[in-house]
Amino acid sequence: MRFAASLAEKVSLFNQQADRHIKKQELNPFSAASSRSGSRSPRPTFSKDQYGKPPPGSESEYRAIKGRISMNKDILELCEILNQEGELQIVDGMPVKVMCFRDVFQLYTVINDKVVGLLLRARKQGLVDFEGETLFQRRDDHVLIGLIKPIEEIRVIFRKHFDDLKEEERRNKEAAQSQVLQVPNY
Repeated sequence: MRFAASLAEKVSLFNQQADRHIKKQELNPFSAASSRSGSRSPRPTFSKDQYGKPPPGSESEYRAIKGRISMNKDILELCEILNQEGELQIVDGMPVKVMCFRDVFQLYTVINDKVVGLLLRARKQGLVDFEGETLFQRRDDHVLIGLIKPIEEIRVIFRKHFDDLKEEERRNKEAAQSQVLQVPNY
């Protein structure tokens, strides 16, 4: 910033700054200046794939990746427990490890209190199967939960998930480091 030599230059610089601020506030939907001017904020432009996702390289994206890694670890751990503790049965000609919901709930709630959510997510990924939309403690204690893919295949799937997420996390960190702070001109 340069120093103004005369009072007129100082007033001019102040007025320029004030004008920039007013224009910025007119675009701010939470500003009183926005409602007075009648102008609307420009609509954000993003692709269909970007909708509902945090900006690339942002802290929000980083936290989302960490959350997906954690969730995948929990699902893999749940599948490991079903594999270790489940009883082998033949269902539709396929070997399936099966446990009743009560046993899964009792074993796994010591590790994680989100058993039902993890089971729903694992079913969505085609790893387990059970009857009904969701499971409730006591009401559905007798419902059988089956591990419908071999544990080796599940491990391979999750290893790929983890590798993909680690790569995404690495790209996120690089993008965050390459961003230059934008300093307004005053």
